[in-house]
Parts: sequence; C-alpha cells; structure tokens
Amino acid sequence: MSFLIYMKQALSNLFKPPVTTSYPLKPKTFKPHDRGRVINDISRCILCGQCMRTCPAGAITVDRTTGIWKINPFACVQCAGCVEVCPKKCLHMDPEAAAPDVKKSEIILQVKKEDGVSRVQRKVAAINMAEAAMDDRSHIVNNIMKCIFCGQCMRNCPSGAITVDRRSRTWRINLEACVNCGTCIDNCPRKCLSLGCYLGNPSEITMKGSRPPVRRRPSTFAPAEKEGPLTSPVQTAKPEAPAENPMPAVKAEEATVPDTHIRIEAEKCLFCGKCEHNCPADAISIDRRNRTWTIDREKCITCGVCADGCPAHCLTLADAWEAGEKKEMKSTYQGKILHRPPRPAPVRKEAPKDGEPHA
Repeated sequence: MSFLIYMKQALSNLFKPPVTTSYPLKPKTFKPHDRGRVINDISRCILCGQCMRTCPAGAITVDRTTGIWKINPFACVQCAGCVEVCPKKCLHMDPEAAAPDVKKSEIILQVKKEDGVSRVQRKVAAINMAEAAMDDRSHIVNNIMKCIFCGQCMRNCPSGAITVDRRSRTWRINLEACVNCGTCIDNCPRKCLSLGCYLGNPSEITMKGSRPPVRRRPSTFAPAEKEGPLTSPVQTAKPEAPAENPMPAVKAEEATVPDTHIRIEAEKCLFCGKCEHNCPADAISIDRRNRTWTIDREKCITCGVCADGCPAHCLTLADAWEAGEKKEMKSTYQGKILHRPPRPAPVRKEAPKDGEPHA
C-alpha cells in the first residue's frame, strides 16, 4: 500500500516544475523590501560623516583627512539609516547580500586625485579583531551639563549599572555591568544620555555635576537695631518699626522661584495620581477628596516626568511665567468641583384598595 502511495507522488512530481531554483545559474529575483548590503558611490560622496553618526551599530567609519570611507559588513544591520540621512544620496541598499567568506573583512573606499582627476580605490581588508574588541562606541555617555540627577536612568536600568547621588550630584555607570540596552536613554527626561565612546578601556565612569543655585527662603523676622550699650541685662533692643508699605512675604518668595517650572491647568486635571507616583523628588501631593493639587517648588527639580506621563495633558514644563500664575514655593491649585445632581425620591405606590386589581 505504501509503495503505491510513493509511486503516485513520484508520478505527479514528474509533471510539476521544480520547487528549488538552479542558483547561481539562474539569477535570483528580489523583492522590493529586500536589504542585502549598503553600496556607496564614493565619487559623489563628500565625506560629511552623517552616515557614521547615524549608524546605530557603528559599522561605518569616515576619515576626511585621508578621504577614506569604511564599512564593516558584519557589524551592519541593514537598517538603511545611513541611506536616509545621506545629503548627496550616494548611498543605496543593494538587495543582493555580500558573498560569503571564511575571514571577516571590511570594505574600504578611497578617492585620490591625481593630475586633477579623481580615482576611486576599493579594497577589502581583514578586520583587526583586537581593535574591534576595544571599540567603545556602544557605551552610555552622559552630558553632565544637562543632567538634573532625577534618577530615572538608575530606576529603569535592568542591570543596576547606573548610580545617581543627588546630594553630591554624582552620576556613575559600571561599564562592565551595562548591557547597552538603551532603556536609560529612552527614559531620560532631559535627553542628556546617548551612545558614545570613552578613551582607553575604563570599567567605571564617575561624573560630577555643578552645584545648582541654592533657593533660600527670605527671613520673616527683621533684625533688631542697635541703640547703644544696654543699661541692664534685662533691657532688650526695640523692634524695628514696620514700613509704611511692607512687601508681602509671598512677593519675597516669588523672587527665588526660577523661570523653568511646572504649569498646570487645574480644570483639566483628573486627579489620577500618576504625577504624584512618578515624581522622583516627591514634590507633588494630591487630595482626591477635596480635588486639590499641591506642588513644592523647593523640592521640584523640573525634570518634566510628571508632564510626560500625564494622561489628561494638563501639565507642561514652561520656561517663563505668565500673568496670574502662583509663584509661591508651595502652591495649591483647586480643581473643578464635581456637583452631582440630587437623586429623585422614589415614588411610592399606594396599596390597592379592596376590590381593585393589582398592577
């Protein structure tokens, strides 16, 4: 029985075209979305370096002094990012992949001008694996001048490689523990983290930021005047007479509040509590019962995390104050009070009288 099934399948295959193609005798047909390798028309290239800076895998190297454009096919991920940012459109994606080889090599293109004529030289050189192992272009680099030490990178790091000390304003990363996942870059509110390189082969990097301006509360007590030597130990100095137009304490506090601040549209607030939960400095408190939103601007580090996670989009990170805004160190905003209409009293039906049918 099995022999008959085999013969039936064999005879049917005789009259069908082959499933496989005779490659490389028959050329391969490519689909429009196939990405095999990056090709550079070096005669049109101006060696601007945009492709090198955009490449997420660090596979492209540009040297303007020697006129060399170099690509590592084994590091390239065929994302076509370099093709999209090329200003001269000299890069394009070839659907055919590179030919396999036993050794890892990189493609080097160089333009040399001889007697006023540009000549292109192309060569394939073996990759120095020792230099490739020392390539540090995939490390996390912090622009410490923009860092506000909010700690978002430390809390989101899956390997615990980042340490932030707000008191001493230090940012530390353990390069051996870092897995270069980029989670800290995505969660940084000030976008001060990026991929870069360090000189040498360090195992840990520590950066220290500058001290921010200290916000001091103005003194509410006026200093006592000196009226000469005291005649007795019990005698004290007379208090200073109040001025005719004293400046309120709120105005004195307003002068210490910086221009960059969190602005809220209290009428749009849902009082969901996400800003209070996400605030790294615990500067926000919400009272859902009374529908009040309070911020302590002395604790606020203006990281913008609350504004990014607000579902109602009622929080924004503003750079300047508008007329009518509260500038107190601790400001409380009243939200929209919800008034529920009174429930109608239930209608009681009278009991049916004797002899009347029930409803």
